[in-house]
Amino acid sequence: MSIPTATGAYPFCSLSDLPLFGQGSPDTLQCTIFQGSWGLCYLALVTIGIVLAMRGVRNPSVGARFIAPLLGWRGAINLAPTEFARLMLLGSAVLTVVLFILSPVSAQTPSGSARYLIGLLICTPAVIWPLWSGQNRFKLLLLFIGTIVLAGTLSTFSEIPIIQAGNQQQDALISNLLRLHATHIYSDYNTCNRLIFLTREQIICSVLDEHLQPGFDRYLPYRSIVRSDPRAAYVFREDSAQAIAFAQKIALSEASYQRFDFEGYVIYQPEQPP
Repeated sequence: MSIPTATGAYPFCSLSDLPLFGQGSPDTLQCTIFQGSWGLCYLALVTIGIVLAMRGVRNPSVGARFIAPLLGWRGAINLAPTEFARLMLLGSAVLTVVLFILSPVSAQTPSGSARYLIGLLICTPAVIWPLWSGQNRFKLLLLFIGTIVLAGTLSTFSEIPIIQAGNQQQDALISNLLRLHATHIYSDYNTCNRLIFLTREQIICSVLDEHLQPGFDRYLPYRSIVRSDPRAAYVFREDSAQAIAFAQKIALSEASYQRFDFEGYVIYQPEQPP
């Protein structure tokens, strides 16, 4: 799941369509075959590329005789530096994948964590070189890869209006929070990180999990700042687990809160004592 996502394969399938990550669907089989085939073929091309590059480094003349006609070169050439550079690129791809595999996030959140493999894109020329320099029948495989990547690009452009709407929603939420002077808040992990970053720390946020327990704060002083403010507000997405849990909590509490609903979020702000 991670390698196709990071290397430009159009995400035909959601994570829940794959085994071990959901109950399955009619698309589970084809999704597993597509995602698995892309990842396995990528690793196979990396392996083939390393073998060819090592042969070129050991015997540059062999590589020169094979590659020069493809590029229209004539005369003596030394491709050892080129083959060595290709070998270093492919080696970095292997190192990146190995380090990713050793991390638990590769199995826990393979789609969301694919961003850690973004460096694989730099290795693309070296990865597809075995196909480009091979026989003509391999050009069809290159065309297939290009078609899939093009589909992903078009899909990305089609999602621009959705992303713009989300950005406008975030801007409106920030404006409303600043208007309410709610600069110290509790929220979920993603909302916290976005608001802190977009406001350049005008809004400080501490993370709460689905059970309203302290979550993962990337910078622990944020948690101390929010906890020390008795007027810290609670900001959750409507119908989120946190919003439901907090509504149940205050129903049994004597504490008094003002509730505001802005841009798909519900905000609870402690009322000031008389």
